Amino acid sequence: MMPLVLHYRSRFPVPSETFIRTTVTSHSRYRAVVSTHEIVRGTAWSDDPPLRLDECAGGRVASLARRWLPLAEIRQRRARVARAIRAVCPEVVHAHFAAEGVAAWPAARRAGIPLVVTFYGFDATELPRDWRWRRRIRALLHHATLVLAEGPSLRERLIDLGAPPHRTRVHPIPIRIESFPFRLPAPRERAIVLQACRFVPKKGVDLTLRAFARAADGTGSRLRLIGDGPERPALEALARELGIAERVEFAGMRTHEQYARDLADADVFIHPSRFGPKGDGEGGAPTALIEAQATGLPIVSTTHADIPFVAGAGGALLAPEDDLDQLAAHLRWLLQHPERWADLARAGRRHVERQHEASLLAERLESHYDDARAMMREAQLRAAKP
Repeated sequence: MMPLVLHYRSRFPVPSETFIRTTVTSHSRYRAVVSTHEIVRGTAWSDDPPLRLDECAGGRVASLARRWLPLAEIRQRRARVARAIRAVCPEVVHAHFAAEGVAAWPAARRAGIPLVVTFYGFDATELPRDWRWRRRIRALLHHATLVLAEGPSLRERLIDLGAPPHRTRVHPIPIRIESFPFRLPAPRERAIVLQACRFVPKKGVDLTLRAFARAADGTGSRLRLIGDGPERPALEALARELGIAERVEFAGMRTHEQYARDLADADVFIHPSRFGPKGDGEGGAPTALIEAQATGLPIVSTTHADIPFVAGAGGALLAPEDDLDQLAAHLRWLLQHPERWADLARAGRRHVERQHEASLLAERLESHYDDARAMMREAQLRAAKP
């Protein structure tokens, strides 16, 4: 029988975390069980999952990502994860995000099971700014068998936090290529520029509006903003202030299927990520950049965090973060040279196929599991020697 991996995420399946759903449904040599404290209902995937969902908590518990989280709640989750491990007897535990790793590592250690933990960004940039989380994350980095980061910049940040370099590896974000049909962009008179994200400072939506106001003047182009968040009222006011409100569509939240159609209908994708005023950043890189390249959209973005890793192979024009002049220049050049879109589209698609295709990354992930199991066996043999 194939070995079993227990994927642990506090809430699952979260609509914005398609990369985790892709990971757990792409295995070939391992069986997968998802253990979660809260099954997020309301999607076809959660109502009819292609794998077992183990609701290990029996109900909701408080968010692990709260900065003031009391130790009692962490202990509560640790006990529940321990029960889930005893129930399914996995060969590997894979925790998604640092908070889940903090809850899982004591139980995995007591059971003698290797723990693989994946960091995705904020858990390496924002959480460690609080001394309590920094201490918990350092303990996790010490005890985890393998630590995975979605890009080299995030890996270096984890090493700075205390992750052993020889146990810290880059594992890119996976996507299912077939979910994003490729098409060569067809230049049209009124191009659609698209950004999709949460409306928070680090996503740079205000930079998008200012760059669009400069670059698209006289082109007839339109800007479509997908998402929502605390900055939305200020961004709508900024669009009016810049005199572009009639050419900017605030489309709100979209299902993943609707979003795929939005990508197919767009001409250029923009995402000027940066560090926010409190020092929070992407950590890794937005999954939206990978999906846009897979669809065939030319990209305008920044050199922030791991964006050069996911979008720096010929399919994107990257500006230094917070460099509005260069950002607007890149966007203006794209809108004025639609004959170059096809070359950028092909380069971006090739990059995604080589680095982010789900089946290739599933094979690599299972090799990480094999290595983690071997490392655990070696550690146990060393501990057993007199």
